[in-house]
Amino acid sequence: MEDVGDLNKNEIFEYNKKRKVINGLLLILAGILSIAVIFGLYLLFNRVPILDNTIISETISYINTQIGQKTLPGVFLLAGVGGLFFVPLPMEALYSQYVLKNDSTGTLLFLYMLGLFLSYSINLFVGYRFSGFARKVISTKNFYAIKSKLNKYGKLGIFLVNAIPFLPSQQVSLILGVFKYNRTKFFVYFLLGQGVKMVTITGFMLIFK
Repeated sequence: MEDVGDLNKNEIFEYNKKRKVINGLLLILAGILSIAVIFGLYLLFNRVPILDNTIISETISYINTQIGQKTLPGVFLLAGVGGLFFVPLPMEALYSQYVLKNDSTGTLLFLYMLGLFLSYSINLFVGYRFSGFARKVISTKNFYAIKSKLNKYGKLGIFLVNAIPFLPSQQVSLILGVFKYNRTKFFVYFLLGQGVKMVTITGFMLIFK
């Protein structure tokens, strides 16, 4: 009976192992397909003339214009779009240029933080949606072990990764969502970290304005 029990346990272990490998491969495949779709859309929007005057192209053009001209709507769009986990932008460097060009420093800072709140909320939400899938790829034991570490050190980690310039805080917000980190704690320490960083950058740039 013990041998049968051991065999059943081994079979269950092997089944779970195979399932996690398959889920991992599916995740990689989904990532490759996503990159292919994004690349295809990029080529489509840049090479197909019929799309030149569509709402999508006009929206992209508007965003590029506002960000490029360093307007107040532009700083909101910079944070709202650039704060998304899949958009690689040197956020702090671009924001510094806004400070040099605009006199409404308080409004500038408020709009930037508002845009960040929007984009990071999306990152966290997307992470929450992938939480179930992560449990299939990561063993339950490891999933909760990581979650326990995040709950223990998360406050300081969230503050530091948002307070120190050029760290991947966008991607961290997505990961925290995957492990279903407490929303209230996230937003408190995310806003504190970003607030300290952006006020410091703003003050530093005003010295040279």
